[in-house]
Amino acid sequence: LILDAQAMLDMDSSGAEAFRQAMASLGDRGVTLVMSRVYRPFIEQLRNYGLLDEVGEDRLCATNRGAAAAFRQDAR
Repeated sequence: LILDAQAMLDMDSSGAEAFRQAMASLGDRGVTLVMSRVYRPFIEQLRNYGLLDEVGEDRLCATNRGAAAAFRQDAR
């Protein structure tokens, strides 16, 4: 799943918990989350809530095309 995070500018503790639960649900279904177009301040919020390690910095892509290309390469 590629999540275009360009519009994600802020996260509070309840949002962080909802995000954590969504990631767990996706993981239970074998779905990998990749985020594209994530602004640096939002990356820091992910880090502060302990979510960056769960997402994985290697799953943050600068562009949607880059995220799609990474997905295609992993699918091989």
